[in-house]
This record gives sequence, structure tokens and C-alpha cells, in this order.
Amino acid sequence: MSAFNDIIIENGVGAEQLKVIVEALSKVRFGIIQLTVHDGKLMQLDITERRRFA
Repeated sequence: MSAFNDIIIENGVGAEQLKVIVEALSKVRFGIIQLTVHDGKLMQLDITERRRFA
């Protein structure tokens, strides 16, 4: 797991940002999670959620 942590730190993703990403993944059932990166750093997270009706 240490190598994974090194990659995250080197690529400009902090623990708080990673927490937000994981939280978004756990909440969205159908949709899109889009990450915006500038100069190798995570700048923005957009969530588009789809509602399905049977």
C-alpha cells in the first residue's frame, strides 16, 4: 500500500481529495464521475447522476 500512497502524493491527490472521490463512487448508482486535472493536479470533480425508471 506504500507504493500506492507514493503515487497519490506524487500526482497531487491528497487524502481529502481521495476521500471525496471514494465517497462519490459509493453514492452514485448510475452516472458519471468526471475528474478535471490541470498540470497533473486534480482540480475538480463533477458528478452526473442518472435516475432510472422501470
